[in-house]
Amino acid sequence: MKHMKSNRRSSGVIEIHSLLYLIHVLFTLMVCISGGSGTHLARVHADPLAVCIYSGPGAADVKDYQKALAEVMPDDTSFQFLDPDAVVSGKFAENCDLFVMPGGADKPYCEALNGPGNKNIRAFIEAGGCYYGTCAGAYYGAATLLFDEQNPTQRMNEPRELKFFSGQARGPLFIP
Repeated sequence: MKHMKSNRRSSGVIEIHSLLYLIHVLFTLMVCISGGSGTHLARVHADPLAVCIYSGPGAADVKDYQKALAEVMPDDTSFQFLDPDAVVSGKFAENCDLFVMPGGADKPYCEALNGPGNKNIRAFIEAGGCYYGTCAGAYYGAATLLFDEQNPTQRMNEPRELKFFSGQARGPLFIP
């Protein structure tokens, strides 16, 4: 008799990931409601929610982010993928309520967005927009990043421009 793998574990993992995304999204929106000027939030109530997902160098699995967020967002939510040029130009802010910086690699984010790109992200947030960063996207929003300090080939201890969190982000969470 052949041993067949059960899908129960993977199904549970998917459900847990969906729940975690929902918790992150709701928390992000609560932070924006309490901290932003409301410019973008007022638009959210009148129009469908507009989600912009960064898809430039360093971004991983952007289609998976869209799929997971679509599961927990209203059906009429629109999604747009942003390359570095869209962020550097600032045009994304005209039709965006939630800026998603996905996981992947934070260093290429810096190379593509330091200076004008980060200035535009910060201006978007200060005008009432929301930032949702996971993994490398969360590191990217901190004042400094200390990453993999035990591994000399991966170690990073560097400042970041956005500084939404004034402290130091440390990673990775799990060291192999």
